[in-house]
Amino acid sequence: MEFGNISRRRHIRWLPSEPEEPTSTLVLTSRLKNGTCFYVDLRVLIDEAPHEIKKASEAVGDVVTGDNDELSKQTSLDLDLVPPNAVLEWAFAGSSVPSPAVDGKPARTKWNHWVDSRTVEHDQDEGDMYPLPDGDTLEKGSMTNPKTGVMTDYEEVWTDLDAILVGADTVRKCIVMKIEEEESHVSGLIIRLGQFCQGILRVRGDVSVERWQWFREGEFDAKGRNPSVAIEKD
Repeated sequence: MEFGNISRRRHIRWLPSEPEEPTSTLVLTSRLKNGTCFYVDLRVLIDEAPHEIKKASEAVGDVVTGDNDELSKQTSLDLDLVPPNAVLEWAFAGSSVPSPAVDGKPARTKWNHWVDSRTVEHDQDEGDMYPLPDGDTLEKGSMTNPKTGVMTDYEEVWTDLDAILVGADTVRKCIVMKIEEEESHVSGLIIRLGQFCQGILRVRGDVSVERWQWFREGEFDAKGRNPSVAIEKD
């Protein structure tokens, strides 16, 4: 986590139901500093997406073609597969505090929600983290199921993606920008990490989110990709 961490969710399981992935979920987390990280977590519904998009998003393991070997490590659930005017399931951002595994207890992370699309209150949640043999991470915890409104045990599986060099960059970059003005009821956080950038801004009751992914010139034009996605709040 020298430069930060890019995590894509593979699925969520609301116990005792089967695993599912109704969203395109990406979390950008800054590197650990003084025991704390910053993060932006955006979850965009893809249930309403066209058949081709859903089919492609399920084909985990396909690669993005190109000369850059690191770029080729990305799976087929790339952000350009999120349809325009997609519906936001949930977005939140703030600080996270990881704790290592000790004395037989799993690693645990606490996420403080400075900005949340579902509430104006500062919230937090916690999860236990278990490494899986394939390099993915299993997260276990309890939170409100948005479909039922009931507090439910859950399991999420996360895959880490590599941060790549962008444009003329000579080093991998992680940039964090935060705004908080209590008198104006404005709060927001943006993180750019490698080829990804996403952010959330709340102005009183209005919430805006954006997610961007960088592609090299030529590859972008040939595949007709749009690096920005307009996301509507549900």
